[in-house]
Amino acid sequence: IWAAAYSEECFSAIQSALASLPGQVVLVAASLVFYFKLATGLRHLLWDTGRAFEKRDINRTGVAAILFT
Repeated sequence: IWAAAYSEECFSAIQSALASLPGQVVLVAASLVFYFKLATGLRHLLWDTGRAFEKRDINRTGVAAILFT
């Protein structure tokens, strides 16, 4: 968004960089990080309510966070 507001040349450079294979890898990795952080945040919110503190539940919610990602 910043590149589009800055100049057309800057936007074109950023767009071509993100359209390349390394750029696509970066975008996919950023998406995976976002969803993993969301899942673990929900997991910690569950823990803040005092639930799922047993070893079995901790392992299950960890696996669920990875599968959600």
